Parts: sequence; structure tokens; C-alpha cells
Amino acid sequence: LQQVEVCLQLEPQNAECLIQRLRLAVRLKNRSLSEKTMAMLEEAIPGTIVENWAALIVKKHEPDFKSKSIVKKLTEKPSEDVFVLTTLELDRAFEVNNFSRAKDVMQYLEKNYSDWPDLIYYKQKINIESAENKIIHSTEINTLYLARCKNLSKSTARKYRYDFELCIRGSL
Repeated sequence: LQQVEVCLQLEPQNAECLIQRLRLAVRLKNRSLSEKTMAMLEEAIPGTIVENWAALIVKKHEPDFKSKSIVKKLTEKPSEDVFVLTTLELDRAFEVNNFSRAKDVMQYLEKNYSDWPDLIYYKQKINIESAENKIIHSTEINTLYLARCKNLSKSTARKYRYDFELCIRGSL
């Protein structure tokens, strides 16, 4: 957070620095800092898809998140923005217990983002919450998830930098 603040002192409207500040604020569950940073981001890059997904992330734990229309059709062209919106759609599918939709989104993520470490977490979550498989080997899966995150390369971490919960799911 200190490094992000240095970046923002040098360039107050730097979108990357604002996004990272927002990521840290969300991880710290600092609502005040999240809202302040979101306002700065909206001013820096108004009306962009980045502003839209950032606003959704900030409001993800609010009751009306369930009714949001995030991704209707999964696109054939993967990108950072599509990735973030797709993970939000996955979270929304779990919120409304739509496991069929969650499976569809997971298949899309597996096909287009196979190196995303949190696939392991979500596969386990689908198995547990949809009750298709009882909690079999959940300790092994959790260990595998933690190991994959511990050994995450810098390039993979950078690739998924807009996933504000990367490698911390299940511990929130």
C-alpha cells in the first residue's frame, strides 16, 4: 500500500496505481478507502469497462449483487476485462445457487485461463456446494490450491492482477 501511495503522489490519476490501491482496500476490507479509490478511478477513467468491473468488485458483498447482470454470453475472445467479469459472474452464480451456470463459467475459465490458480478452489466449491460429490479429498485439494498459489510465478500473478482475491479465496 505504501508503494501504491508513492505512485499516486507522482501520478494521482494513474489507473494501474488506482486499481492496485482498490485491490488492497478490498483485501483489507476497508470500505472507506475502497469508496474513495473508486471515486478517484471513476474520475481518472470514466465510463470504461474497467470502471464497471471495479465498481462491481467493490459492491460484490452487497445484497443486490445477486441481481446484477454481469455476463450474459461468454465471449470467444479472452482478455483481462473479460476474465474479471467472468470471475464476477462465477461468484454471482454461487450467490444465487445456480450451479449449472457456475459449471458453464468454470468450463469457459478452464478452456481460456487454464493457468489461473483459483480454478482448483472453484472446482472444489462446485463439488461441495452442488452436493454432487461429498467432501472427498477436500484437504488434498486445499493443499494443492495453497501449493499452487505459493509457487505462483510473477508472470502468472501479473496476468491475473485484476483478480482481487487471487490465491486468498477460502480465507476471506
